[in-house]
Amino acid sequence: MYCDHCGSELHGREQFCHSCGKPVVWAVAPARRNRVTSHLPVLGILWIVYSAMHLLGGAFVAAVLPRAMFWGHGAAFGWGPHFFLPGAFFGMFGGFLFIVSALGIIAGWGLIERRPWARTMAIVFGCLALLNIPLGTALGIYTLWVLGSSDSGRQYREAA
Repeated sequence: MYCDHCGSELHGREQFCHSCGKPVVWAVAPARRNRVTSHLPVLGILWIVYSAMHLLGGAFVAAVLPRAMFWGHGAAFGWGPHFFLPGAFFGMFGGFLFIVSALGIIAGWGLIERRPWARTMAIVFGCLALLNIPLGTALGIYTLWVLGSSDSGRQYREAA
């Protein structure tokens, strides 16, 4: 590198030019922005929000629906909807939604923090989310677009 004032050659990481005494400013190359690095924060936040919505849905299914089924038609006679779907079913389904939601929040956090395991986890959850129309489908397509190609794997490894 050369001094931008006098043109003499600079050696090492000198603070001042040895010929003219001008302060040397060492420029740091900016980080390259690519599709993966520019979309990771947004994708991570979307996964956290989407999973938090499922977490609320799981809490509703596990806590409210088993009690609400007894208020339905025919509950006094024992043949309402609760006859076909016992309360334990809602508890198990709510627990399943809770676990999946917690894993989705962890995947979103991992994407924001650029953890190496988060890409694989987000791709798996993105494929599963495709079945949940319309929000899950949109998030799944966005996830696969950002993280799915082989070039994005290299870009993610560089970012992590």
